[in-house]
Amino acid sequence: QSLYLQLVDEAAGGRRYVPAAGATLSVVFDSVDAAKATTRSATQPFDDDDRSIWLVSVTTADTMRGTVDLRLTLTEGAVVHRAVVKGGVRVLSTERI
Repeated sequence: QSLYLQLVDEAAGGRRYVPAAGATLSVVFDSVDAAKATTRSATQPFDDDDRSIWLVSVTTADTMRGTVDLRLTLTEGAVVHRAVVKGGVRVLSTERI
């Protein structure tokens, strides 16, 4: 599965935030059990067309359950920005228990 994220600058009225070329974005899918937190590197699927959009892949092997917070770390050279998206993802099982 693919999860698309768009970075916005709240200080600029919610406009798209276009990071510097070469920036990286790390996404941690939190868990109540810290040992089950999942970390992914995001990619920019649209390159120079829209660098505010990032793509994170999630696999069936990931151990996420329920409502999950996302911790984002955007690195632009020596500048590091951090954000938390509370309840950013809700994971539902397709299996009957």
